[in-house]
Amino acid sequence: MNKVVRAVARGLVVAMVLLGLAAVPGGHAQAATAPQEGEHDVVVNPDPVDTTPGVLDGNTQAVIDLGSRVIVGGNFSQVKKYSESTVYSRNDIFAYDKATGDIDQTFVPQLDGQVSSMVKAADGNIYVAGQFKSVNGVAGGYLVKIDPVTGQKITSFDATPNGMVYDLELQGNTLYAAGTFTKIRNQVRTNFAAVDATTGKPTALDIPFTTPATGTLRVMRIDASPDGKALMAIGNFTQVGGQYRPNIVRIDLTTSPATVSPWFTDMYRYGQCSSSYDTYIRDVDWSPDGSYFVTVATGAYGAPPKLCDAAARWENAVPAGTAAPTWVDYTGGDSLTAVGVTGAAVYVGGHERWANNSTAADRKGTGAVDRQGITALDPVSGTALSWNPGRDRGLAVWRITPTAQGLYILNDSLNFDGEYHPRLTYLLTEGGSAPVRATNFALPTTLTYTGSVTGASVPAGQLEQVGYDGTTFGTEAASTDTSSWSGVTGVMAANNGVSYRLTTNQRFQVSTDGVNWTSLASWTDGRLSTITAATYANGVLFYTVLNDARLFAVGFGLDQGLVSTTPVQTVSGSGDGLNWSTVRGLTVVDGHLLATSTDGRLVRYDLSGRTPVA
Repeated sequence: MNKVVRAVARGLVVAMVLLGLAAVPGGHAQAATAPQEGEHDVVVNPDPVDTTPGVLDGNTQAVIDLGSRVIVGGNFSQVKKYSESTVYSRNDIFAYDKATGDIDQTFVPQLDGQVSSMVKAADGNIYVAGQFKSVNGVAGGYLVKIDPVTGQKITSFDATPNGMVYDLELQGNTLYAAGTFTKIRNQVRTNFAAVDATTGKPTALDIPFTTPATGTLRVMRIDASPDGKALMAIGNFTQVGGQYRPNIVRIDLTTSPATVSPWFTDMYRYGQCSSSYDTYIRDVDWSPDGSYFVTVATGAYGAPPKLCDAAARWENAVPAGTAAPTWVDYTGGDSLTAVGVTGAAVYVGGHERWANNSTAADRKGTGAVDRQGITALDPVSGTALSWNPGRDRGLAVWRITPTAQGLYILNDSLNFDGEYHPRLTYLLTEGGSAPVRATNFALPTTLTYTGSVTGASVPAGQLEQVGYDGTTFGTEAASTDTSSWSGVTGVMAANNGVSYRLTTNQRFQVSTDGVNWTSLASWTDGRLSTITAATYANGVLFYTVLNDARLFAVGFGLDQGLVSTTPVQTVSGSGDGLNWSTVRGLTVVDGHLLATSTDGRLVRYDLSGRTPVA
């Protein structure tokens, strides 16, 4: 609800533009929760681990980190230790010692086709899936269970799909499989199946994926939420369980058997992007806390709101009805083929040249930044982080796999961060950097502003401060900062000690001490040229515009001051009865949006995500 906190001026029009600049961070500490597998509190070290072996042809597509040993699958025939010249023949799968990089000489299973996915079983063995038809010369492939030490097939597990398996997902004693198959153990299961993880026998679950708009019917990727309640599936289909679901669907795993969720989007339907592709969507990954998932796509350039050649975040809190992405980050015409979400960052890879690039096709547009072959995005705003090692673009990144200690990048290129790491890169959290986040302000606090709450004569641009506990104000006093703040419309403060401020002459300025400010010479955005007030929360810059009754929001990355090229959202003022045309100051404290206006009021609104609630 909104609340008039106090008349802040006595017959004086006040422009309180810096609410929260000197606000004191506070609030109660939250109890720590156990991290999920692949959940990181830092952005990974961009310097690759030197001992990772090289894969000399083809590509890598799957990895299992067993602690001291690592198993890698893909489509290749030759591997070598990083420091030696000896080349070893390996048919689409190999293992190596994680510490030394030695190629395992005992684990040498013979497969006759590529490995697309691998999952560790509860009993310590591993599931291996792909397009191979035999293992160690014995017929029976596509999906098998093998011993991770000897490479021998575990015969007690028998799924025998009749076609390729692209992806696997293990939940309890149920193994989900996706691909091009139509039968499991001669029982009809169209492109998607659930099997007993011990025996391989299909369960009662039978949700057929059918009817591609064009091209080959297939389910390419599946990923279950960390709590095991939902599973996202992507591929080339339009019907799932008889319901219209164009190329992406949410499966409800809380029912028995699982059912098609009412969650729906048609933003990946055929015809949205280039007709050269039968489906554009290439990968999906849940966040470690399960609050959202991210998709990536190819498709050639398509202007917003299309999702061609872009990454998009979707909220788990919208489990039913038509969904829309929270943010979209565009490459400007280059494919994204893999995504890995760690909490600290959303890593996307393909053959991209840029990020934050929605305004141009196959060239660097306004606001775009250089990102070659690998990009880390801010999970909150969707803008590119400053992390930028670069990799040879190649054709694709096939998979990005976070683990407790780091991040594997499975790809088809030769160099990463200027070093030779053919087709397999491993990055550690050790030596990584903490993500830049907004400073959270809590009551009681100190508000900093221009103007006066007492009506006293204050020099133009002079900063004033006053204590505030949510109900009453303390004694007003001049700030120790005596520099001029005339023309400043908003300030954003980050946890790394860096602050940004926006001025009326359309400049972003950065400061590490809150006193000395440097303009970001490369920054410009015509959408923000008439701002009258601005603040930051929940991944976006909230702002008001001269002579406009609406409140707007646009993605903003505190890591390097990037404004997202995702279209601006109108978040208030259109039909909700709120008039933002008189607002001259904004800040966020304790999850509330505070606004000052030219009629001398300070008003508080509850902030639900990106929407102020009156």
